[in-house]
Amino acid sequence: MSNADSEGASPRGPTLRERLPSILGLSIKRVPFEPPKLEFVKSAHEGVKEVLAFELELDGPLPVHMDATPLLYVGSQTISHAEYGKGRRVRFLAFPGEWERLEAGAPVALGWPGLGPEKRRKIEFRYDPPSR
Repeated sequence: MSNADSEGASPRGPTLRERLPSILGLSIKRVPFEPPKLEFVKSAHEGVKEVLAFELELDGPLPVHMDATPLLYVGSQTISHAEYGKGRRVRFLAFPGEWERLEAGAPVALGWPGLGPEKRRKIEFRYDPPSR
């Protein structure tokens, strides 16, 4: 089965994704991390003891779709590992190696994969590395 209709039209491309919520609050801190215990494979995060958590409070729910999940952009770097809390809270985790590439003062925004942060909206938050 294809995405083309029966009249031979060209296949549909991805639909315009809905608006992402605005970030109302942001806290960034180092938190302990315990990799999942997997029975038959090694975790990609084996040996990781600490991650950088970006805890966001949003003005609405974060839309998550089968074809795309929003990313957190810190400057030009992307953070994809998300943990969804209740309601309007979400936490993105940056692992060692990822957080070392983050630049102090870089804008922090949500964006869709391949599209980047929404450029029409003013970005209120900047990356301020937490102290130990």
